[in-house]
Amino acid sequence: MRTLKGLIFALITTFTLAGCGGGGGGGGDSTATGSGSTPTGSTQTNPLAKYAGTYYACEDNQKRSVSLTVRGNGSLDALLSEDTFTNDKCAGTIIASYRLTEPVVVTYKTKTSATMPPITILPYSDIVDEVTLDGSNIKATLSGSGVSGNCVKYFYTTANGTTNGESCYELAASPTLTLGALYLTADGKYLVDFGRENGVLVPNGIYSRDPSFDYKSLIRD
Repeated sequence: MRTLKGLIFALITTFTLAGCGGGGGGGGDSTATGSGSTPTGSTQTNPLAKYAGTYYACEDNQKRSVSLTVRGNGSLDALLSEDTFTNDKCAGTIIASYRLTEPVVVTYKTKTSATMPPITILPYSDIVDEVTLDGSNIKATLSGSGVSGNCVKYFYTTANGTTNGESCYELAASPTLTLGALYLTADGKYLVDFGRENGVLVPNGIYSRDPSFDYKSLIRD
């Protein structure tokens, strides 16, 4: 079962900096967005401004996305979604769509170091931007032909045959404040999100500004 907290960190990312050494050393004052425009605010007033844009990740038959917009000094709004497809590699027909209707508020906290996931384009460790995530107003919708209650039951086609599974979601959450971290590669194309487990930052996923991104091709042997 995917819980809402799990989705926040799986998408952020989920759930996104500037300054010396931050964001993979990718231009401390960069404010790149998915469209190439400059978001409201600067990295001097908002160290998260460079993350503004939309990021995607396909895993098997599910595509996740997170849209980050500048909220104010030191904060972003994060709206998350996940679509379930009938085929592997996020192909075929969408049978379920999960959408946040209220954003997660992401607020800059400090810089720290973290170990990266085993992805070929990433260093083994680097400086990341620690954040807090406020999900106190989270509400979500779940719709589609594959939905039963708050779950999605699916069969999807792969090269080796048919696989079945189930994903369940929370459509509302109790007030919560969670610690995590965000990292942007030097070219501004890839976002990594982290959660804290027993005080240690643990990578949850990697996402791209490219809607067709499938991270499995980048996993180290």
